Amino acid sequence: MTPTTYSAGSPALLPVASPRDTARTTLRLLARHRLRLAGTVLVLLAATAAALAVPALLGTMVDAVAEGRPWSGLLPPAGAIVAATGTGVALGRWGQLLLARTAQDTLAGLREDVFATAVAQPSSVLEQAGSGDLVSRVAGDAEAVNTVIGKVLPATVSALFTIALTLIGIGVIDLRFALAVLAATPVQYLALRRFLARSGPVYRAARQAEAARGQRIVESLTGADTVAALRAQDHHTAAVAASSEHAIGFELRAVRLRTTFYGLLNLAEFIGLAAVLAVGYHLVGGGTVTLGAATAAALYFHRLFDPIGVLLSTVDELQNAGAGLARLVGILSLPAYRQCGSLPPSRTPTTPGRIALDHVSYGYAAGRRALDAVSL
Repeated sequence: MTPTTYSAGSPALLPVASPRDTARTTLRLLARHRLRLAGTVLVLLAATAAALAVPALLGTMVDAVAEGRPWSGLLPPAGAIVAATGTGVALGRWGQLLLARTAQDTLAGLREDVFATAVAQPSSVLEQAGSGDLVSRVAGDAEAVNTVIGKVLPATVSALFTIALTLIGIGVIDLRFALAVLAATPVQYLALRRFLARSGPVYRAARQAEAARGQRIVESLTGADTVAALRAQDHHTAAVAASSEHAIGFELRAVRLRTTFYGLLNLAEFIGLAAVLAVGYHLVGGGTVTLGAATAAALYFHRLFDPIGVLLSTVDELQNAGAGLARLVGILSLPAYRQCGSLPPSRTPTTPGRIALDHVSYGYAAGRRALDAVSL
C-alpha cells in the first residue's frame, strides 16, 4: 500500500486509507468472487433490458390507436408488456440478491482482515489511539458499509444499467431526443460536483467526531467507579456533551448540503423533460417521427427520473460508506506485528520462592503511565 493519510486532530488516531488504497483493497476482495460477480452483472443487464421494452411497446400501442387499427391489434403488445414487466421484476430481484450476497461476502472478508490486523498490533498502538477509535470502526463504520450493501448498492447498480440502456434506446428512436436529454446534464453535473466537493470532508470529519464521542463515552463508563470516587461526574458529562455537540454540528452541515443537492436535481428533471417534449413536438409536426415514437422517447426520459434520482441521491450514503470503508481499510495499513519467536532463557532466582518489585512503573505509551512506582 502507498502511505495512508492520518486523521486530523490527533496524531494518535489510527490511519485512514487513501482513495486509491481503498479502491485497490476493495477490488482485491471482490476478485475472490469474480465468477459470481460476472453472473450478477449479466442478470441485472437482462432485467434492465426487459423493463425497458415497456416504453417501446407502449409507443407501438399509441401508433395503433392513432392509425385507427382495431382493438384486437393492441392485444399482442399488451401481452408483451405484461411478460416484459414480469421478467424484469423476477430477474431484477434475483440480480439484486446476488449482488447483495457478493458484497456481504466481500465485507465479511474485510472484517476478518481488519480484526486479524488489529489484534496483531502491540498494545501501545491501540492504547494511543483509544478504544473509541477502534470500536467506532469495527462497529459504526462497518455498519454504515453494511447498510449501503443491503439497501443502496443494488439500487445504484440497477440505476446505472437503466440509465445506460435508456440513453441507447432514446438515441435509437432519434438522436435529437438524446441531445434533448443532455440538456439536464449541466445542472446535474454542477449539483453533483458541488455536493461531492463539500460533502466528502464533512463526512470524514463527522466520522472522526463520532469516534471522539465514542471514546469519551467509553472512558466515562469503564471508569465510572473512579469518576464517582473523584466526584468528576460533571466534568465527564460536560466532555461527553461537548463531543456530542461537535458531532451533531457536522450532521447539520450534511443535511443542508443534501437539501440543496435535491433541489438542483428537481430543477434538472424539469429542464430535461421540457426539452424532450419540445423536440418531440417539432419532430412529430415535421413528420420525422411518429406520435408513438415521441411518446416512447418521453416515457424513456420519464423513466430516467427514478434511476437518476437514485444514483445521485445515494451519493450521500455512498460518501458516508466510503468514509467508513477508508477507515476500515486504513487499519490494514498498520505494519504486521510479531512477538519474538523465543522467550529469553529462564533464570533461577537467587532466593527461591521470592519475587520483589521495587518502584516499578509501566505505560503502553510514552508519558502515559498505567502503573507508577508500584512495589510488591
